[in-house]
Amino acid sequence: MGKHKAISENEQSIIVKNILGAKDKRKQVEIEADLHESSIGIIKDILKEHGVNLRILNGGSHKKKRLEDELIDEAPKEQAIINEAVEAVKDFDAALSKGEQIEEQEHSKTANISQEEKQQIFEASLAAQREKKQNEPEPIIIGSAPKQICSEDDVLDGIRKKVARLIKQRRELKAQLDAKDQELAKYVEFFSAEMLQIDALRKDGGISG
Repeated sequence: MGKHKAISENEQSIIVKNILGAKDKRKQVEIEADLHESSIGIIKDILKEHGVNLRILNGGSHKKKRLEDELIDEAPKEQAIINEAVEAVKDFDAALSKGEQIEEQEHSKTANISQEEKQQIFEASLAAQREKKQNEPEPIIIGSAPKQICSEDDVLDGIRKKVARLIKQRRELKAQLDAKDQELAKYVEFFSAEMLQIDALRKDGGISG
């Protein structure tokens, strides 16, 4: 008990109860020290020995948790994390093992294929490639050596572009021809008017034929 050994266990329990139940706990500590002719320090020691956190004197919680208790409480959490990590490793190992088994099975299947079966697979692959080529449009060979090989789409696209250029050139030439026709029409109209005047003068006798 130290310096407060004169205060009995029963009295100490009452002191702790009174302080915990008091609205102003700091003030109650002073009161209990006066009642038992003791010091505030001794009353605080009694509180600590009974598991009371002295933070209650400043408005904190009275519950006191020892470091050992905190470690005990944290142990299940840490163990749960460890268990979870162990399970994750087990799952990874299982998946890895399964992958290796599948790879071994595939390798075993390939290894067990006879030479005849391999030849059949090879021929089937060649047949598929030939069929694919047959379905493709035949290329068009243009010119003599060195020959230029073009696809049907390339040839048709070139023809379309050539036709488009010719149509554009024709439109430009027609526009120029129309402009020349309009210019010539002005001269024809002018000379037609002059010829009419000359004919009229001839009829009037103003101009000898």
